[in-house]
Amino acid sequence: MKKMSKFQRIVFATNIIFAFLLVLALPSGHISSAKVPFFAFLALLVPTLVVINIAFLFFWVLFRKMHLLLSLSTLVLSYFLLGPFIKWSKNSKENGDGNDLRIMSFNSRSFDRWAEYDGEYVIGDEIVAFVKSQSPDIVCFQEFYHRYLEEFEEDYPYQYMSYEPQFTKSILVTLSKYPLLNCQSMRFPNTGNNGAYCDVLFAKDTLRVYNLHMQSAQVIPTAEAISNEPSSRLFKRLSYTFKRQQEQAELVRDHRIKNSYGQIICGDFNNNQFSSSYHTVIGDDFQDTFLERGNGFGRTYSLFGIPQRIDFILADNTFEVIDHQNFDIELSDHYPIMATLELKAE
Repeated sequence: MKKMSKFQRIVFATNIIFAFLLVLALPSGHISSAKVPFFAFLALLVPTLVVINIAFLFFWVLFRKMHLLLSLSTLVLSYFLLGPFIKWSKNSKENGDGNDLRIMSFNSRSFDRWAEYDGEYVIGDEIVAFVKSQSPDIVCFQEFYHRYLEEFEEDYPYQYMSYEPQFTKSILVTLSKYPLLNCQSMRFPNTGNNGAYCDVLFAKDTLRVYNLHMQSAQVIPTAEAISNEPSSRLFKRLSYTFKRQQEQAELVRDHRIKNSYGQIICGDFNNNQFSSSYHTVIGDDFQDTFLERGNGFGRTYSLFGIPQRIDFILADNTFEVIDHQNFDIELSDHYPIMATLELKAE
């Protein structure tokens, strides 16, 4: 066997480091980020670590070196223990018995209200037009701009807005074509983020729909912005964020297990599917609609150009997931998602 060059030895040493980090991230979803924030950092980095290990794999394939087995085995192990990084689903199931429910979740970044042009919020108008064109039965907005609520009145006669005049918390809005029986703010403590829920009368059943905007990391996704912040300060700030996310996830979990209705959870989790906060919310009895019927990377946000899935629609076992869509439309820093659900026959 031909010996490796000095360059290849350096590459392999670097390969070992990134393979080790990906392996180290394997238990990240099951270790509380409130207790060990380090694993929350690893969870957030999983998509990046996957991409880097894929690059190493192709590098060694190009040079026909058996060193490819390092990243290959790491990726295979991670796929089975962490879950899919990419999903290819069968065609959506046909439905037509009237029990299907289409629900959209979208962090709209306040309808880009700060980018006003000639007195008109151009992006905001485009968001309204987009939602109406898709015509979901229920829409869960995070970071809504309250002045746009009346634009939806004709299409969505039932509306709930979690709004505080002092703007001390982000605005959550739930729009519905079906009657809303009871809506409440969850008032996440000590934060500007929030959660809310609405009970919806649908097909003679009462469903509970949660709308969540979990703790924001407040990280501008540019290398320059992060590199300009001292690492100790960045670590402390993100550690605080991950702890808050875990606390909020536990609050949602404890709230939902007390309810006997069929339940759907929508929202911006500000963390991905490898995090402990995600695993706390979803538990063992909820379905991730993307994992059931999605395709591709499921991108809802981009960090350094790496697709991240931090917005979710989760449904309990009262429902069958018929379809999941990710929209590649740039109306916010997040991308909207929509799922079609069907109530299972009793």
